[in-house]
Amino acid sequence: MLKKIGTYLGFQKESEIKVQYPDDFSLVDVLDLKIDYLKELDKQENERQNTIETKTSQLIGQTGIIFSLLSLFISTYIAKFGDLLLVFQLLLVLIFIFTLLFYLITIYNATKYLNVIKYKYGQRSADTVKNKFKDEEAFKIEEIKDLVYSIERNTKINNQKCDHLIFAYRSFKIANLFVGCLACVLISSSYFSKKPELSKINIDGPIAIQGIDSTINELKNEMKASFNKIKIPLDSSAFK
Repeated sequence: MLKKIGTYLGFQKESEIKVQYPDDFSLVDVLDLKIDYLKELDKQENERQNTIETKTSQLIGQTGIIFSLLSLFISTYIAKFGDLLLVFQLLLVLIFIFTLLFYLITIYNATKYLNVIKYKYGQRSADTVKNKFKDEEAFKIEEIKDLVYSIERNTKINNQKCDHLIFAYRSFKIANLFVGCLACVLISSSYFSKKPELSKINIDGPIAIQGIDSTINELKNEMKASFNKIKIPLDSSAFK
């Protein structure tokens, strides 16, 4: 089971890229047509290489963005984490760990091709032009051998890079599923979180306010004095 999971996610030993240079090429018919055909194949492999590397860079960029969003998640919910029930705390921790794990696997697979020492592309060499050939046909044969070697090697390298991209996509898809589970658990936990208890104040015995009558009488006297100053007749019964 673990072996199948490892194979599915790309944890397996890669075969070494070995291409033998064709020292001998005896099929010398229609050399010009063969050269044109091989040049088209070489162009296709170059375009395929650019496509694979572009998609891989996009995948790495998307993973980096989601990593930033997960960092915001940590800072936002860490304060509320203690208010959740224990079962939700365990679920959130496990799901979060698996999410980070699969995103790391995504980055691991997607960045394998950056090892330029391992993934050396074949190409035509200027040394071919520096050699001396007996005639034009001999030079064309040498050009064909260079193209055949480059195409075969570049095809194998692009196939391995494509495998890495597929493995990265698989782990990226699983990580996104865990992000969805993380959101569902968070929404569910809000309905079962511990409610904060309101603090209660118990007062034993009646509350006595001292000097309230004298304060009311002082207010009455001040109001009478104010109305007398502005010469407004007052009904004394209003203050009784």
